[in-house]
Amino acid sequence: MIHVVRTVSDLRRDALAVSVLHDLDLSPGDDGIVLDGVPDVWIDWAECERALDGARPETTTARLRLATWLLARRTLADLVPLAEGSTGRVEPAEAGLRDRIRPLAYPVGHPAHPGPRWVVERVLGDALELGFGLRGLDPSRPDAVLPVAPDLLGAASLDDTGYWSAATGYLDAMGAIAASRWRRNPSQPLRPVGDSDVVTLLASPALRSALAGARDGMCVCVVPMRTRGWTELRRVDPAFAVAAVGATSDDQRGFDRPLLVTADEVGMAPDGGRPAEIALRDPEYAMPSLLRRPYR
Repeated sequence: MIHVVRTVSDLRRDALAVSVLHDLDLSPGDDGIVLDGVPDVWIDWAECERALDGARPETTTARLRLATWLLARRTLADLVPLAEGSTGRVEPAEAGLRDRIRPLAYPVGHPAHPGPRWVVERVLGDALELGFGLRGLDPSRPDAVLPVAPDLLGAASLDDTGYWSAATGYLDAMGAIAASRWRRNPSQPLRPVGDSDVVTLLASPALRSALAGARDGMCVCVVPMRTRGWTELRRVDPAFAVAAVGATSDDQRGFDRPLLVTADEVGMAPDGGRPAEIALRDPEYAMPSLLRRPYR
């Protein structure tokens, strides 16, 4: 990873931008920022830099990562009030937190990818990475699941023991439901199940096994957005995936190329080709020797 030199001024500007763009109440100071609320949450500049996870300051990626981190810190402080135990040690009351922990997947190189520190598992095929998500971080989208880095739980004085087991158990259950739905009607698009979108569901071995098993070991599909995926490519125009990716916002974007899905892997088809160019514009179509051929 390329080391990016940041100054306190860079981090302060990103924090102020996040405050305006994401409606976060915060007060920057010389040594860090305070998330206003009950209780107030103190975050120093070193933690803010850790939240950017290698992103260049004053970029969309940096501000999105910082916003997600700060939203998570504010929500965790509200959701898990700290109580002083009889031993004098601060122990989090974790009621309700485990129910909000979700698995979340992003394509490798995705513009909204939370960064290397967020990744907990990688699906074989070098196209899909999996990590923690938390439902209810954004008050404007209470049902949305946003990424939460594992070390953020530590920053909030939480022990992440058992959380990943709960997240993968949830994914297994949602993947089994998605596989059952798809077997009943393979011509229908893949859709989210519960709090797991289609990109995340592809990290489920149950769904991958169902898709690959019905296609002689490998299923070709397109997932241009997080909420839909198509496995019956005979019903999809070749240019659709490219156009859908371009028309979808960064945070809701899926894969920009077709996927090759097996029981163990999710890989992307090689880049290239001209999916948006119709056959009649192909210069070879005008060759007399090809005109009599119905297919080529």
